[in-house]
Amino acid sequence: MTRHHEEFHRWRAALSRPGRLTAALGVYRANLRLFFRRSYLPVRVPVLGIWSSRDIALAERQMILSGQYVTAPWQYARFDGASHWLQLDVPDQVNPLLLDFLK
Repeated sequence: MTRHHEEFHRWRAALSRPGRLTAALGVYRANLRLFFRRSYLPVRVPVLGIWSSRDIALAERQMILSGQYVTAPWQYARFDGASHWLQLDVPDQVNPLLLDFLK
């Protein structure tokens, strides 16, 4: 799932400790019903969607279409070549974008 990201050895060590992997997966288990929900309330705050061409967990179409659920300003930024872990792969590009958006 990580496509052998350079940080994998750190994640593996951290998640190997007792209870850590269960806790990390718990957020997905707790929200599983959200994946099957068909109607959503509109998001009424500004949203910045960030996606990368090598993301293995989210398709670009999903990211772009999520804008239809936002009634406030919606922005979309695409990065080519980075993985799902954008903050680790291209921090020099992502961090200024986030800082500007969060102003």
